[in-house]
Amino acid sequence: MSQQETATKFDFSYAELMAQALEKQAFLERDQDELAVKGITADNLAEYATKMAAFQAINDDGVFKALESEAVQIRNAAQEALGVKLRNIAGTAANVLGDKSAQYRTFGYDKIAGAEPPLFLLQAEIIADRADAYRPQLDTKGIDGDYIAAVRTDITAFQQTIKDVATAAGNRDVATQTRRAAANTLYDIIVNLADLAKILYVDTNEAKYNDYIIYHKSSTAQSRNGRLKAKQTLTRELSAMTADTSIIIQNDGEAALEAYFSQHKDGAPAPEGEAGIFVSIPSHEKKTFIAGENLGYNPDIQATFFTLRNPSEDKSVIYRVRIE
Repeated sequence: MSQQETATKFDFSYAELMAQALEKQAFLERDQDELAVKGITADNLAEYATKMAAFQAINDDGVFKALESEAVQIRNAAQEALGVKLRNIAGTAANVLGDKSAQYRTFGYDKIAGAEPPLFLLQAEIIADRADAYRPQLDTKGIDGDYIAAVRTDITAFQQTIKDVATAAGNRDVATQTRRAAANTLYDIIVNLADLAKILYVDTNEAKYNDYIIYHKSSTAQSRNGRLKAKQTLTRELSAMTADTSIIIQNDGEAALEAYFSQHKDGAPAPEGEAGIFVSIPSHEKKTFIAGENLGYNPDIQATFFTLRNPSEDKSVIYRVRIE
């Protein structure tokens, strides 16, 4: 019986999981002395960092998908090359034995047209066997022992490419499950430590309590908090967006904070270059913006990646973003 697949415990992307992990890590380090009363120690933070590093170390699915695609391309090329030789055998057999003869029909060449790789392999072996059986008649037409041996070599190589595709697909499946398990482990420790912090701050510090809230796509509100180093650009995942969505951005840092919707996951301005629409939030100010009008949100040109940028050369920025 096959094992049940691992499902993620959260409803946002891996990129958002990492963003939330880094964000909560910064807050936990900031509040470490205060959180000691809740049993959050340096060892807990070290474990947190270890689980985050373990998740980051797993290659993205795109890597395994590319390896699987490469294996498929190699298999298809081997099948095409083998098909050329099989077609030569079948054509010669039809000429020598007669294309309506019972002897020719034993080759079963018509079965390889459009056949999936495993069936193609089986039929290729049959054709090679039949060529051997009728070699005395085919030998003078170029289908001799050496030619049939070369076909069998190609059949063996093609069989290996089928195995390679299966291996690549299996590796991808294993990596998917490993990645999900590591993501869940990271998510669990984020939730555990964040919940302890919320218990501490629920009646004493509203701002810090909000820092430790983990908002999901199903939440009625969305919040994204964190820190940007000097010259850092970061995209954050927001769901259920429209051009009329109001976004509240608070800058608790010592430098100006820029915000906009990008056409690119890496946060390049959208539209391209200096024409990009963006806003600047001065240090220690909070402002409300309209996603389309002020921040450039525009699904028609794929400007949907919410981006925060710290243009300062030497100062960090603490941001708080909220959508009601």
